[in-house]
Amino acid sequence: MGYIESLSGNMRTLVQQYWREARSMGITVVGMKQRPQGALRDMHSETYWTAAFAPKDRSDAERFAELFGHRRDWLPVFDQLDAGRHEFILRHSRSREAYISHVDVPLRPQKIQRRGLRGLVSR
Repeated sequence: MGYIESLSGNMRTLVQQYWREARSMGITVVGMKQRPQGALRDMHSETYWTAAFAPKDRSDAERFAELFGHRRDWLPVFDQLDAGRHEFILRHSRSREAYISHVDVPLRPQKIQRRGLRGLVSR
């Protein structure tokens, strides 16, 4: 999302519009950002579900904690996440329920099968 928003002012405005208005129009928007710094307010304030893996450094942990609620409440939770187990927090903003889960199967990169353009690729 950070890259798309950086393309132009018009693109940033369009992305913000989707965050604000898509749900009322029956559109589900799923976005991801690798780091919490620079996340637009609409990205986290207009969503019902927020997920975050174990932060890589203290700065990320503090920002994630702020996105989930009060920093003093959430920082200890983020500090205890086990990155080796791929633990993450999933929180619903309306009900305020939160869950700690983990990825329980080994993650393996998938090989991408590339297809040539028929008739345009010479052999």
